[in-house]
Amino acid sequence: MGVTNTQPIAPTPRKRKSISFKGLMRSVEFEGKGACLAQNVVLDDGRLQKMKAPSLEFTRSGIEGYRWKAEKGYKLAGVYYDLYLISSGLSGVYILEMYNLSTGSTTYPLVAEANEVALTGTITFTNGSTAVSASSGAFTTELAVGDYIYLDGEYSDGVRVASITDDDNLVLESAYGGTGGAGNGKLATKHFTTTELHFRQLGDYGYLASYEASNNGMSFDGTTLTVIANFPTLARYLLLDGNRLACNELASGFITGVMTDFDAGAGAAAHKTYSTSLKANGGIETSSGIILMSELGGDLQKVIPNAASDEVSAETKLDSFNYTGQGIQTARQIIMGKDYAYIINTLGIIEINPYTGESKILTDEGNIGRRWKDYDVSTSVLRYDSKHNRIIALVKDVGQYDTMIVVDLDERRAISTQPNSFIECIANINNQLYGGSSQDGKTFKLFESYSDRDGNKLALRWILEWDALEGIATEDILKQILIHANLNSKSEMVVKLYKNGSHEPIKTETFAGSSSQQTQSASVIGVLGKYVFGLGGSRIDVAQEATDIIRKVKKSTRIVTYTLEIYESSVYNFSVYDIIVEYKTRGRLSREKVQPNALF
Repeated sequence: MGVTNTQPIAPTPRKRKSISFKGLMRSVEFEGKGACLAQNVVLDDGRLQKMKAPSLEFTRSGIEGYRWKAEKGYKLAGVYYDLYLISSGLSGVYILEMYNLSTGSTTYPLVAEANEVALTGTITFTNGSTAVSASSGAFTTELAVGDYIYLDGEYSDGVRVASITDDDNLVLESAYGGTGGAGNGKLATKHFTTTELHFRQLGDYGYLASYEASNNGMSFDGTTLTVIANFPTLARYLLLDGNRLACNELASGFITGVMTDFDAGAGAAAHKTYSTSLKANGGIETSSGIILMSELGGDLQKVIPNAASDEVSAETKLDSFNYTGQGIQTARQIIMGKDYAYIINTLGIIEINPYTGESKILTDEGNIGRRWKDYDVSTSVLRYDSKHNRIIALVKDVGQYDTMIVVDLDERRAISTQPNSFIECIANINNQLYGGSSQDGKTFKLFESYSDRDGNKLALRWILEWDALEGIATEDILKQILIHANLNSKSEMVVKLYKNGSHEPIKTETFAGSSSQQTQSASVIGVLGKYVFGLGGSRIDVAQEATDIIRKVKKSTRIVTYTLEIYESSVYNFSVYDIIVEYKTRGRLSREKVQPNALF
């Protein structure tokens, strides 16, 4: 009987689990991702710091409906001015106000005499008197305190209204200097019936466009508003395409001096229709042309003159740009940064390459992504902070413009929120951001103070979650958390550690600055100015090398979630230089697992 030689069958090797430590860190960078929450926090060269809040610049008492409209201010003869739309006192009517930043003086631009508005009834002005009367007048519905009125033909003698008694009687701020008499009364104050006002400056002239059906496009020389003929009605935006104004998919004729007619004639002076199928709600200027953005999609457009500059190309669309994603609702929701364009919509804050149209949502991850659906962004405002290279968004959280979202373009698109800001409009004046409140007539410098807008302590709050291993063979794997921070002697830092989503912390430490040079306890070691705060056991020497792989994991091991919260409330700066999470296991896994800088 033969014997068959057989080779033994080798057992199937069992694969061991190998879990990357870094892979377990659900939030590895401070940039609004993972589970990170950052309030009143800014990242500066890898350090967490307190973000400065708005500082009160001045208050205009009695002003309601405060609305800032000059996006980059107005500069005339080297002087910067703020332009505002303020409530006139009449329902749904706003007037333009001009504020000199250097002197603090306020003026109210007038419409040119050719654009004056007739008042109802027969109006009587008396030389040397402040009293004005009317027969069958309508003073209470046509005029507001501050309006500039006069008798027909006496434009230069006009006086502002001080008070209105009834439809047929009012009082002027000063005695009337004209000849006077009974006749047609005139109004030279522009009454805007919308708050949707757009502004651009070309040379020494400003241009304004409003969402109104007539007399809605005007030039502005610093004193007088002059209506531009043939201006597109119901202006949704106003842009500069070289030396042309762009409004409602139309480009004006080439501007030399000051524009008086949107369609000034033939050739280069003629208006031009952009070759786009979009109904744009806004846009921005780029070095290549203008980007027109609709509710869905955007185009890059440019009016290109021919060699003689007396005609323009029939094709204005530049095909190098392609953006077909969700767009914007209003012109205040698109802005140009230093290198990229940015829009805001229900998807988030989106960064767009202005040459190709490639896009990236900056707020689609972590806490900011989860919370985005709770924000009302339908009328949100987006602005660029050229001083700090940041994108600023104003959104509504509980029905008002109460939350400011800040994207730091120099720090890996780090995202932070500033709650309770209550700022509705933002303008960049001479490289400084100012904010206006629609509630109380207050104007603020943004990012100027460690107190909030009402002078109270500014609270920094930062929350981070990450996953870690825990089980029978890896008991107490999380040994301690060390925080290296800079704490003012008059402020206080509270740190809490939570586990698996519990609302009750498993560890809480409060560290208050003091005048002593050193404070030590079982879990806190510090020196005034630079503190090391420990959650857990006493501080020991930290391993010099991080171990990225936990080599052995039992079946009973599970993933747990830790949440770290840092809270500091004061009127001083506060910095976190480093957070070190220290792990230690038992038995054969006795080597410490340390990941310095993992949370930044």
